[in-house]
Amino acid sequence: MIRRLLNRLFGKPDAVRRFEGAGAGRRFAGLLPFGNSTTATLAANPTLRGRQRTQAANNVWLSNAVGALKAATVGTGIKPQSTHPDPAVRAKLQAMWTRWIDRADIEGRSDFYGLSARVWGTTIVDGESFVRFETVGRDLRLRHIPAEQVDSGHTSVTTADGGRIIGGVEFDANGVRTAYHVFRDPPGAPLPASLAFERVRVPAADMVHLFDPTWPGQVRGVSQMVSDDRYCIDILHQVQAIKAALAKAESAILKDHAACCVSEAIASGDVAEQRTKFNELIDLFERVKR
Repeated sequence: MIRRLLNRLFGKPDAVRRFEGAGAGRRFAGLLPFGNSTTATLAANPTLRGRQRTQAANNVWLSNAVGALKAATVGTGIKPQSTHPDPAVRAKLQAMWTRWIDRADIEGRSDFYGLSARVWGTTIVDGESFVRFETVGRDLRLRHIPAEQVDSGHTSVTTADGGRIIGGVEFDANGVRTAYHVFRDPPGAPLPASLAFERVRVPAADMVHLFDPTWPGQVRGVSQMVSDDRYCIDILHQVQAIKAALAKAESAILKDHAACCVSEAIASGDVAEQRTKFNELIDLFERVKR
C-alpha cells in the first residue's frame, strides 16, 4: 500500500535499460559478457598462444608481417653511448659493452642484438616474453624462456607475507610483483615425470616480463593477433605503413645521391665515373622493380 502511494506521488522507477549494449535479444545471443579479465586471460592463453604459433609457422604472410614488425621495432638493436666526461672512461665502458654483447645470451645462440630481436618476435606472437637474469661467475647473462615455462596454472590465495600468486606471478600484500614461479625446464621436455613439473621461485628483480597491458591489474600478456578476428588485416596495415616509410626514405636518399654524386660525375667529364654511376642507378631501379 505504501509502495503504491509512493508510486502515485513520485512515479514508478524507470527500469528500462538506456544502454543498447546491455539489452537482450537475438543479436546479443552469441555475445557473451567478458567477465573477469585475469580469469579469461589465464583460461584462454594456452589456446591463443598455440593457435598463433601455428599461424606464424605456416602462414607466409603472417610470418613476413611478424618479421617486418620485428625489424621495424628492434632494427639493429640498442647501441648505447656513454656520456662520461672522461674520454678514457668512455672508451673503457664502450669496450666493456662491446665484449658483453657477444656473450649476453647464456645459451650462446646469438649476441645481445639477436636475442633482443628474438624476444620481441616472441612478444608479437605469444603476447608476452620472459627474460631471466643469471650470472656465470661475475658475468651477467640473459636467458630467454618460453611463456609456458612460467606456470600460469599456479595460483594461491595467500603467501607467507600476506600476498598471493596469480598465474605463476607472485604479489606482495600491496599488489607489487615480487617473484615468478618458473618450471625448471620447459613443459614438454623429455624428462622423467619427477622432474618435468619442478618449479623454482625467481625474484622479480631477476626477471623481465615484457607484454602490453591493456587493462588495469593485468597479470599476463595476451596474443592480440589471434584474439581479434581482424589480426591479419591489422598487421598487413602496419606492414604497408612500414613499407611506405621505407619508400619515402629511399626516395630522399636517391634524390640526394642524384644531386651530389651523379651530378659531380657528370661535371667531372670522367666517362668511366659517369658509367659507374649510371650502372648503379640501373641496378637500383632493377631491385626496386623486383
